[in-house]
Amino acid sequence: MFELPIFKKNKPSNKFLVAEIDTTHIKVLAFYNDLGKIKVIGSSIVPVKENTMTTTYIIDKESVALTLREAVNTATQDSAEPIKDIIIGIKGDTSIEVTTTAKATSVHKRVIQNKDMNEVYGKIMEAAYIQAQNQIVQNTGIYDANIEVVTTSSVYTKLDEVIVENPLDLEGSILENAIFNTFIQTETLKDIKSIVKKAGLNYISVAPIPYAIVQNISESEIEETNDYTLINMSKDITELVVIFGKGIVGKKTLPIGYNHIIEGISNKMGLTEKESERVLETYSSGQLTESEEVVLQKCINEVLMVWIEGLKICFEEFNEVKTFASNIYLTGEGTLIPDVISLIKANNWYKNIPFKNIPESRKLELNEFPNIHDATGKINAASWLPILSLGNIYLELQEQND
Repeated sequence: MFELPIFKKNKPSNKFLVAEIDTTHIKVLAFYNDLGKIKVIGSSIVPVKENTMTTTYIIDKESVALTLREAVNTATQDSAEPIKDIIIGIKGDTSIEVTTTAKATSVHKRVIQNKDMNEVYGKIMEAAYIQAQNQIVQNTGIYDANIEVVTTSSVYTKLDEVIVENPLDLEGSILENAIFNTFIQTETLKDIKSIVKKAGLNYISVAPIPYAIVQNISESEIEETNDYTLINMSKDITELVVIFGKGIVGKKTLPIGYNHIIEGISNKMGLTEKESERVLETYSSGQLTESEEVVLQKCINEVLMVWIEGLKICFEEFNEVKTFASNIYLTGEGTLIPDVISLIKANNWYKNIPFKNIPESRKLELNEFPNIHDATGKINAASWLPILSLGNIYLELQEQND
């Protein structure tokens, strides 16, 4: 694959922050770059005030900025010096992901030059902007939204139908490239920059969390990192990401996440959401009685049955994928709940989905990612993996600025 620009931002220092913002919490990690090995040196999870934001819009920028500042203060309380550089993770409908393919052809074979690659790249970016605008219209009904590209990554490059790493100076007549792009609405990006500034921090970049996880997997000790499906069940949503040849082919978002299971427990059992979350945590750690487990499982399964049907629809909407790889990797807050893992493994939900073989599903574990080290000893749950993966974006930024 030939290199494409991914993030063009200011060069950060050797200490930096990453944040994952949901409708109920803000997570922050503080990192230290030790000669290319990044270490977690602080962490925090701080509740967000109710009705200050949705999954796509920041309603009360002042309140969210204050919460972000509080989360940063907690994560950096043991640091001898202030840490202000921050990368903000984005996900779900906050970002628009499209994979676009284009070709440049000639009657006779010729040596591929930069102008040929630029021609294909230009076609792809023009088409990608149109695809992204169409998605925004479908999702929001807004026809004239301004958008910006924040991630550009090559899925594959082919020369005369053969995949090549770099087509420059090779001979061929048909040059084809597929590129994965992430876009964000300009107004959304302005809002993010605004809360970062209000929090007294230095904006480095936004980074799509699914992209960061995939990059992290490619650097991990996982045996199969070429072709798989990633399911990230976060607080508010579930993201389904299809990967072939280590490149993202596409992403679908399901508006059901960990918080919806908490809401289901709250509604059925007459508990507050805080009480419901505590009960769910107790259940997930196996500390409830058998009779209590039965009651809670009914509440959980009612939500999960809707969730699994939604996943099936997401798979069916990948019109560009003929056959899915059999490996499925699970991550996010949802993996804290045993029922989520067992449902994906045991249920025959996949029988009408074109997998190459019977899918094998499993939760990603932190010990499979030795490239990121936790120096605090507090990051011990796999649910931290998505925000941990944002540390890789920092490394990409450094490489591009060196």
